[in-house]
Amino acid sequence: MLIQGLERKTQELKNKGLTNEVIKNYLKEYLQLFILEFLYNQKKYQDLIFTGGSCLRFCYGLNRLSEDLDLDSLNKIDKKILAKELKE
Repeated sequence: MLIQGLERKTQELKNKGLTNEVIKNYLKEYLQLFILEFLYNQKKYQDLIFTGGSCLRFCYGLNRLSEDLDLDSLNKIDKKILAKELKE
């Protein structure tokens, strides 16, 4: 599902005549939104706090692209389990 979505988005952006650098930035944002949607829809991750530059962009419309997603939590998150769940 994710791979097909990335391929579709890439083709759509190429058809618009965008440069590879711009396409790369769009795909980064696509991946960030995929991860955020996953986290939002998983009850066990409901205590995560979204902060940082990406939060400012997505939540407040700041015109910037951050390379990462900053997340804080009062509870320990097993990153290996999270990565496995994202792959499924």
